Amino acid sequence: MPRTAVGLTPAHPDALRLSHDFLARHTGSCPYEVVELSAAGALGFNELVGRSESDVVLLQGGALVGPDWLTRLTTALARTGAGLAGPSTNRAWNEQGCVDATGDLRGVRTASAALARRFGTAARTLAPLHSLGDFCYLVRREVVDGLGGADPAYGEGPCWEMDYNIRAARAGFPGVWVGGAFVWRPAPVDDGAQLEPARRLYQERFCGQRLAGDRVDYRQHCLGDACTDFAPRELIRLRVDAPVTPASTQPALRTPVAARQPLVSCVMPTRGRPQFALRAVEYFLRQDYAEAELVVVEDGPPHLATLLPVNPRVRLVHPPAGTGRRSIGALRNLGCAAARGQFIVLFDDDDWHGPRRVSTQLGPLLAGTADITGLEGVDWFEPAGWRCWRPSPGLEPRLLRRGVYGGTVAFARRWWEHHQFPDRSLAEEADFLDACVRSGARLIRVPGREHYVYVRHAGNTWSLQAGHAVDRHGWARVAVPDLPGDDLAFYASLDGTQTSGAVAGRVSCIMPTRDRRDLAALAIAWFRHQDYPDKELVVLDDGDDPIIDLVAGVPGVRYQRLDKPVVLGTKRNLACELATGDFIAHWDDDDWQSPTRLSTQMHGLASGRAELSGTSRLLFCDPELSRAWRYTWPTGARPWLAGTSLCYAVSLWRRHPFPAVGVGEDTRFVWQSGARELDDLRSCDLVVALLHSRSTVRKDTQGPYWAPVDLTEVRRLLEDDYALYHDLLPRAGVLAAVHPSHAVRRVAERSTVNPPPRSTVTTPSVLNPSGPALQLNLIMDFEVRCDGEPVPIAPASQRLVCFLAFQPRPVRRTYVSGTLWYDADDRHASSSLRSALWRLQPMELVCVSNTHLWLNPCVQVDLRRVIDRAEGVLRSEPDAETVFRVAQELIEVGNDILAGWYEDWVIVERERFRQVRLHAMDRIGELLIQQGRWYDALQVALAAISTEPLRESAHRLLVKIHLQEGNIAEAIHQYRSYAELLRRELNGRPSAAIRELLAPFVVIPAPAGAVR
Repeated sequence: MPRTAVGLTPAHPDALRLSHDFLARHTGSCPYEVVELSAAGALGFNELVGRSESDVVLLQGGALVGPDWLTRLTTALARTGAGLAGPSTNRAWNEQGCVDATGDLRGVRTASAALARRFGTAARTLAPLHSLGDFCYLVRREVVDGLGGADPAYGEGPCWEMDYNIRAARAGFPGVWVGGAFVWRPAPVDDGAQLEPARRLYQERFCGQRLAGDRVDYRQHCLGDACTDFAPRELIRLRVDAPVTPASTQPALRTPVAARQPLVSCVMPTRGRPQFALRAVEYFLRQDYAEAELVVVEDGPPHLATLLPVNPRVRLVHPPAGTGRRSIGALRNLGCAAARGQFIVLFDDDDWHGPRRVSTQLGPLLAGTADITGLEGVDWFEPAGWRCWRPSPGLEPRLLRRGVYGGTVAFARRWWEHHQFPDRSLAEEADFLDACVRSGARLIRVPGREHYVYVRHAGNTWSLQAGHAVDRHGWARVAVPDLPGDDLAFYASLDGTQTSGAVAGRVSCIMPTRDRRDLAALAIAWFRHQDYPDKELVVLDDGDDPIIDLVAGVPGVRYQRLDKPVVLGTKRNLACELATGDFIAHWDDDDWQSPTRLSTQMHGLASGRAELSGTSRLLFCDPELSRAWRYTWPTGARPWLAGTSLCYAVSLWRRHPFPAVGVGEDTRFVWQSGARELDDLRSCDLVVALLHSRSTVRKDTQGPYWAPVDLTEVRRLLEDDYALYHDLLPRAGVLAAVHPSHAVRRVAERSTVNPPPRSTVTTPSVLNPSGPALQLNLIMDFEVRCDGEPVPIAPASQRLVCFLAFQPRPVRRTYVSGTLWYDADDRHASSSLRSALWRLQPMELVCVSNTHLWLNPCVQVDLRRVIDRAEGVLRSEPDAETVFRVAQELIEVGNDILAGWYEDWVIVERERFRQVRLHAMDRIGELLIQQGRWYDALQVALAAISTEPLRESAHRLLVKIHLQEGNIAEAIHQYRSYAELLRRELNGRPSAAIRELLAPFVVIPAPAGAVR
């Protein structure tokens, strides 16, 4: 590895000694050599590049480098293909000055560690100003060879570094800020006297209006690329052959001059897509292999003749006139015939090419170990959906001829002279490759992920659906490639498509949490790994173990501590109120999130085709048991999306906040939100839900919509993240460790025994009315209590108990087994029923005969109690106290039963309970009006509207209450709000019954556009 030349600008000897000391401590394994310069600024930079033929770093004298500073900078250059790089610092006018630090060993290391956590390996340009600071200025040798030195007219003053950065960017070598690298900077020498002349010189060099002679004055501030007249490439001077400042005491650092490399011709056919072609030319100009030419073969109308850069290394070739449209194979042959190089590299016009692609593929050819090289292991990027796919190593050979991407092959020209490309536009390069290999050519596959991205778009010749073709299980959804910012911006702009950040706005991820520190830490990490740029994480914590220490200093994370525990629905509402984004994404603290989750969902929402995004097909994993399942909501049922996957506009939440309930708030939100369209991403595994002992709602994985899946599917999706969960969660212990009561211990002990023969459980159970008090709760979530203490029940047994609780009389065993285990044959269904009954024996919840089953009459069921009281109001004339008591109960219990259960028989009972509750509230509201209890009636009416916003009887009741109180304006307002809602949602109009209530006070016209 060649040494990097680090040039220290003049400073006090003590300051220089410190710089040397920190360089020795923190540069690590990167080879470097220090040059003490005689000047600063442009003069110092020119002296440095004249005394070294390797990469150079101009370092301010007295600067203190942080750990691994040079490794982070050079790695960023290698990964992004940029030409310049600079670190974060403690003192700068631009974005690089992002941390406070003291100028000592501890301060530098503390700041370095904090920035490494904050930015990781991220690198981005400082467009539009290109303001990379010269306190630590790393420049690749290829940039110096192409641009020459800095403009010496700046002397030792400022602005020269921006001048150089802009010239490099226009030449295809952008500068990047590497946030995770740190260099402490001392106070610079006051250059106030030099600032104004330097500023004017800078504008003279890059103001397009000045260069064109249209402006003579100077601006106070330059806007950089935000100005349309800034640095037009055709008017600015890219190369500056500056004189080198001699050094009187330090010998020049020289490396042997390499022998001239053989010429390589990159051949690029194109037709009718100048945007792609011009971008590909930029990728070619970034290549680190100097002896290369690009042969552009343009078919069709001549778009590129006036657009290509004036560069002797880029040549344009057209097919002979009058030959009609040519195939891609014919265009490749024209390009190869025009090529002057000894080697040829296929260079497709619509894909991304890394700066070392050509040199990497030529290596085996120059070494004589291969005759043809091609790339493998490439990601497939879809800019239109801002998605990226990665075919597995086992799938690639099924997709590609000989396991390489045909459009990437590199070969000696002599192979083309013997085997030309066939005259067609599909698989022509694969056939050429086959012919060469059959003739004895040695093929080497080169890993291509860092050198090439296969870009998929509507104009691709090869029609194939990434993520699904051949074998959908062989595809993995991965993060969008970490390309230079300018390249990503180009792909985001294609066909008017913008990056989700530019189109949609900020996303606020809301994460309620309570005493799950270890899982919450992972959830925060998944947030930071998202490839969506404009995001924040709002954490609401009501646990006994606050996690504020986990979020301190983490960018984009806001923490709110709650004084007391609140139900999940309320917590979500509080988080939405705190959110500053235009969109809300649920971010459950115990689930895994794909790095592309936000960008994928925001693409659909930004397009306006849906208001609510999520998935109805959710992957579940239990690392404790090493098992996985997939829950799939049936396509013909009422539309539903999993709560953990929801993403929606904040305006949707404002119209329909979450109900103040502990579980099921997300399902009720989906069904009551009134969203016009749901974006169901059921083909994408963006979220994996975790099953563990601390889950809010226990899942019945034996239910009808559940199916076991191979754990390797989860491992493949989560990759290294799976091990984090597997190591984090303890192995499941006995139930008594969680519920230590005697009754629960007894159930736990019996649950571990194998089920007995059938004859043992078919005898009638003898029930003990004087035994322990048993309470069965079905409203909101399933729960059994014995003498006031919760008792764990196995999922299959839970379903059995609930099913029997809904039955008004004993039911036949065959009916029960056929309903609950409908997907099994009779023998297995009966066996499953016996197993579920055996596990229930200790609690005596179920009565059993040879033919029938029924719930123990001694069990108190909360749902039965509420329904009985509601029906009592509907079928009788209750006293005032009963009316008030039932009203309060109906408001408090909410509308859902068995939240998260979606079996058909549960859905029927849920709707039955909903109708009983609504009718009872209508009746109670009327009775309260008769009693003159306006406020209580108002609460009942509002609860009914919250349950069903389109229910006219509830709105009519509210209008009556306002009129009875004399609030005519409020009554009219309520009517108009309901009329607008009805018109917007159903294109309908309120009935005559509600209009007649207001007839004595105001003329109510029919709503515009209503169906009559």
